[in-house]
Order: sequence, then C-alpha cells, then structure tokens
Amino acid sequence: MKKLLICGIILFQTHAFIQAQITYQQFADSLHGDYDDWVALRVENALNGVVEKIEMPLVVRTRAWGCRCPDNYIGVGVNVLEGPWIFPISEKKLPQPDETGYSLIVVGYFTGTWKELDLRKNDKEPAEWLYKVAEFKIISWKTNTKGEDAPAPNIIR
Repeated sequence: MKKLLICGIILFQTHAFIQAQITYQQFADSLHGDYDDWVALRVENALNGVVEKIEMPLVVRTRAWGCRCPDNYIGVGVNVLEGPWIFPISEKKLPQPDETGYSLIVVGYFTGTWKELDLRKNDKEPAEWLYKVAEFKIISWKTNTKGEDAPAPNIIR
C-alpha cells in the first residue's frame, strides 16, 4: 500500500510539473534535448487517425549556418538547432531563410508522413545531409514576439 501511495505521489508530481511548464525553454529542458519520442508519438497518432491540433514555436533558420540542413525546426532561437527538424506545409507562405531568420508560433498538426530530404548534390556527398523529418500541416502562424518565453508545444485538442 505504501509503494502504491508513493507511485501515486510521483505520478501526480510529474503530471503537475508537465502542466506547470509554460515556456518553450522549460519544455525543452524537460526533454533534455531528446524530441524524437515526442515527435514520433505525434506522427504515430496521426497515422492512427488521431489528429492533435498543436500550437508550438517554429524556427526558420538563418542562412548564416553554412550547412546543408533543412530550413525549419521546433524551437525559438534562429542561430542554434534546438528541437527536431520538421517539414512544414502551409497555404500561407512561410518566410524564407535569410540573414536574420524567424521565430514563429504555429498552429497545425502532424500529418503522419515522414519526408526524406536529400540535400546532397550527388551520392558521393556525406550521408549526414540526408534527413528524415516529420511533415507538419500549418493552419495558421504569427511572429513569435515572446522570444525564449514563447509557449511550450501544446496539444490544444
């Protein structure tokens, strides 16, 4: 009985901690940089017909990186990869990478599709320029005016 009570308290505290996370940075810290399971679960849910409407910060990276990498990832900072790369699709055109980059707040859902992006110019170039990224359908977006205090990714229904 004592073990059951302790487990219940731990679960309650964990749930309360997750509910208390209000900023992107707190969310990122709780995952310790490992978004793979969070994104994979969203994609799997979409494959199983569960549409999760999500609000989250999304970056259009700067061109200053000097790498061949996708343009968009979950996060708030335009100069450092914070979260996983994703492949956004949107009827409202997203900003394109430039010298400053963009931090956005998007609302949408994962489609259940993984996109393979080959950013190599030929097959002799490094395999690290091959990316498998989750497709995310954006319903709406706006400029992130809160910076690092942007809200954490949130399933809103």
